[in-house]
Amino acid sequence: AYQKDPPDGPCEGDQCAELCPACEEYCASLSRNATFFMSPLHPRSKREVGERLADAAAAEVYLEGGASTGPTISGCAVRPDGVLTIQFNRTLLRGDALEVADYRGPTGHGRSMMEVLMMRPAEDAPFCLQRKKPRSGGDDGGTVMCASDGTTDRGPFEIPADSPGAHPRWIEVEIARRSDFELDVALNLAGAVPPLAIRYGWDGPCCDLSDGDPGEECPTKSCPLIGSKSRLPANPFLAAVTAEGGCECFSPQECGNFDAEAGSKESATSFPAPPAAAIIESSSLPSAL
Repeated sequence: AYQKDPPDGPCEGDQCAELCPACEEYCASLSRNATFFMSPLHPRSKREVGERLADAAAAEVYLEGGASTGPTISGCAVRPDGVLTIQFNRTLLRGDALEVADYRGPTGHGRSMMEVLMMRPAEDAPFCLQRKKPRSGGDDGGTVMCASDGTTDRGPFEIPADSPGAHPRWIEVEIARRSDFELDVALNLAGAVPPLAIRYGWDGPCCDLSDGDPGEECPTKSCPLIGSKSRLPANPFLAAVTAEGGCECFSPQECGNFDAEAGSKESATSFPAPPAAAIIESSSLPSAL
């Protein structure tokens, strides 16, 4: 049962034998009854958050070296073989290297967390970062209103009902490590060429919580991309893919710096075997599309 108040009195000498077990039971009761407050913005894993803040302070304030953040996208390029290569900021890596967990293996959580937004071939589909909900009881007239495309130079605009942007479809795709700072995304295996946008760690949990208790979280570092030395997870991102095959992130994030000369010259990458194709709709995350 939930205990409202912790035991009173200090835990000193012989008193420890009686008070400490009661303290432990009190803390355990808090854990059992803990739920999200203000959504997952306040995770229950406080120790992990504190350790990351301490590591960041050591690197940035006390200049002890090492990475203060996980892999962060810096650019991407679509190759002729239907594979999209993502590069991560080598300056921020500070000697760290990209690691891809075996998400399809027996200890993995089954999700690459990398998704692409489909675009019909030979169409200039508009990209919409934030769709506008229709007014209650109103008639949308066969169009969808987009509140923002993620830039500051374009206001609200209409998306025709028969446009790909009106009914976005996110498809999860396979990923594989290409080099210490590069990742390959198998667009060709999902028939997702060319994509309109790409995102990572953006929608849904990194593990299966279908059998979990209400408010239960995924274990920390459940998503597959992580720094091999720092053990810091890669930062989530959402980027539009340009007609030229590059990436455009949304301010303040920048990801238009793909360095073809520094990248690996390997032509083939081995991807995990994909499961049955599944289309992921975008209804669960209002801030996406």
